[in-house]
Amino acid sequence: MEPWPFADIVIDDDLDGIMSGAILLRASREARVHVTERDSLGETLATLSAEDEGSIAIADLSVNTRTWPAVERELERLSKRRRITWYDSHEFMDGMEDPRQRYAQLMVRPDAATARIVQQEMGDSITERLAKAAEMADQTRLSKTDRDLWNQVYLARPAVSAYGYRRGWLVDIVKRLATNPETDFRELPGLKERGIRAADEMWDAVASIHKTPSQVYENGRVAVWVEPQVPASASRRPSVIAGGLARDRTAIVIFPSDNESGWLDIRCRMPFFWKTVDLRILDKPILRMGGYGSGVRGATHWAIPQDRLAEFLSAVARLAPQLCGKPRGPVGDLPPRRKEYEDDESEGSQ
Repeated sequence: MEPWPFADIVIDDDLDGIMSGAILLRASREARVHVTERDSLGETLATLSAEDEGSIAIADLSVNTRTWPAVERELERLSKRRRITWYDSHEFMDGMEDPRQRYAQLMVRPDAATARIVQQEMGDSITERLAKAAEMADQTRLSKTDRDLWNQVYLARPAVSAYGYRRGWLVDIVKRLATNPETDFRELPGLKERGIRAADEMWDAVASIHKTPSQVYENGRVAVWVEPQVPASASRRPSVIAGGLARDRTAIVIFPSDNESGWLDIRCRMPFFWKTVDLRILDKPILRMGGYGSGVRGATHWAIPQDRLAEFLSAVARLAPQLCGKPRGPVGDLPPRRKEYEDDESEGSQ
């Protein structure tokens, strides 16, 4: 028995999550769409009623040992009365049983974007374009397969990343794409303008880091950037800065999770395919480098306690030789600045 149509769809606030949500909504026209992020998933699930009819879909949202307790509490409550299906490209921690399977039917494939997993499950060929857009957002080499779609993703990715806090706007995009999957992303309300503005902010954030090399630890082709404050804007998200640094080296970016928890978020990007390397500090891997994240090798994230930062940096220095390999092209390309984008458009219209 198929789990859809769904009554509630819970998705991540990045492009893969948005594309996944649109595909799911197309198969469940009356569903309520909830946009959230990994750290807020427990709070979002708490707003759902266990008494409502219909099943629940969760897409492109990972959990770890830090966020799991809050999520598990809500899954246990909801799963007693409602069926839950979880689509994801993120596996749980290495060597550990995925606890989500106790409460939900898991559709996890670490070698694919979540939107691709959903699209293949839904069996709707018209949404192939949305799944491909999600893949392009993480794998720039796919840009050659459909240049026009890539130009749309080029703006959609930074717009969604920088303005993900505008939940109503993202839900509106999901609904529009569900109604017409062939919609040009640049025609979606506010997306083009926000994409260009966010792209400029991202470039400025990365450029500011390169101008302050004293704050970047480098050893061979390994760079570690430690941000002392909680990001003030989405343009300074760890993944954005990591992508900007990972041109020909491994980039590790560390940010405080918030002002009170005492945990540090980590993002890593590697510009080459390489074996998995575990940095073991707390008798278990705290950072898994390599493997797959969103269907892309070399993209991963983790968290460590604030008081173990010095020990973590020592581990990075010790393992640095293992993190250097032959580059196979850039990872995390940033969209062009405003002038460059406008020049590209004018050339294409001639």
